[in-house]
Amino acid sequence: MFIAYLFLKRQWMVFTIDFAILLSCLLGISDPEPVPVHKKRLRFRGFNQAEILAEKLGECLDIPVRTQVLVRTEDTKPQKTLDVHKRIANLQKGFAVTRPVEGRRILLVDDIYTTGATLEACGNVLKRAGAEKICFVSLCIGTA
Repeated sequence: MFIAYLFLKRQWMVFTIDFAILLSCLLGISDPEPVPVHKKRLRFRGFNQAEILAEKLGECLDIPVRTQVLVRTEDTKPQKTLDVHKRIANLQKGFAVTRPVEGRRILLVDDIYTTGATLEACGNVLKRAGAEKICFVSLCIGTA
């Protein structure tokens, strides 16, 4: 089951994927964007699971998925091995925006939501680059 996370007025709101699709339409989401993995990890693994999920979601929403807008700039430690504070510190400079996002409404797609550190780091980078609105969708919830 997909779970959608929307940060609105300093509160997290959780929805199932059906509601996320409706919400995406209502908010005019223009860009599903998968959370990137570092190129080294991509070579090792052979795929980015968030990109696969984003492609499926893009098909459901009938919107093309934009990849390479958000890139992983550092090969950070795997988040699963870190506590919440180390997760946040681990990702401080982990992402960068490579293409214009000014005024865009982006739906970030990730495979697992644990502490929110990855989505927070991605969202901050996109917001600083001028994204108008950022929503988050995750396949599942984990525990730290």
